[in-house]
Amino acid sequence: MSAFTALVRKDLLQFLSNRRAMVMTILAPVLIAAFFGSLFGSQVKASRVPVALSDLDDSETTRRIRAQMLADDALDLRLMPEAAARAEVQAGRLRAAIVIPAGFSEAATRAVFGGGAKPELVITHDPSQGSVLALVRGLVAQHVTQPLLQAAMGGSPATLQRMRDDIDA
Repeated sequence: MSAFTALVRKDLLQFLSNRRAMVMTILAPVLIAAFFGSLFGSQVKASRVPVALSDLDDSETTRRIRAQMLADDALDLRLMPEAAARAEVQAGRLRAAIVIPAGFSEAATRAVFGGGAKPELVITHDPSQGSVLALVRGLVAQHVTQPLLQAAMGGSPATLQRMRDDIDA
C-alpha cells in the first residue's frame, strides 16, 4: 500500500466515524439551498411589459394575432392608433409599439408559399430598454406564426385562388 492510499484510507475512516461531520456534510447544503430557495422563490410574478399594438390591416388573421397577444401574460397590450403608440413610446410610458401594416395578412400568406416579399411588422422601442426589444420580437414571432400558418394552410377559397393565379402567371 502506498503512502497516499494509506493517508486517504485513514482520513476516510476518521471522517466516517464522526457522525456530526457526516450529518453536517449532508444537511448543510440542503439547508442552504432551502434558504436561498425561499428568498428567491417564484411567488413573485414577473411584471408585464407595456406595449402598444396598432393594427392597420384589421383582417381575420390579424384579429387572431391580436387576441393571442392580448391573452399573453408577459404583455400589457394596449390597442391604439399608430401615431399615439409612437408618442407613448417616445414619452417613456410604453416600452414598445408594434404596427401591423395594411395588407399584412395577404402579403404574409403569399410569402409563405414564396409568392411575394416577406412583409415586416414595424416595432418602435425605447432605446434605453434594449432587452425589451428582444423579448417583444420573440413574443411577436410566436404570436404571428400560428395564425399566419393557419390562414395559409387552411385559407379561404378566394385566397387560394389568388395564389393559384399568381403561380400560373
